[in-house]
Amino acid sequence: MREAAQVSLLIGDIYDATLDPSLWVDVLAKGARFVGGPAAALFSRDTARQRCNAAYYSGLDPRYKRLIVEKYIKLDPLMMGHIFARIGEP
Repeated sequence: MREAAQVSLLIGDIYDATLDPSLWVDVLAKGARFVGGPAAALFSRDTARQRCNAAYYSGLDPRYKRLIVEKYIKLDPLMMGHIFARIGEP
């Protein structure tokens, strides 16, 4: 299958998963395979509380997921940028 067709199918699967969250694990696995990666995750971040949640993931060892959520998210420079920016700055 051509790459453009694969991307289109993957985008369709992503849209489907937004309507049916039970599909996320499979969609993340497909996305990881498409880019040649071993794992994929869908994270949400709460910058005010500096917390992170890995809502859905595929191919990710639970130990590493826990490390990302509990430890490494605090090192993410994007988490701190919102805190130190002046009002009106992105």
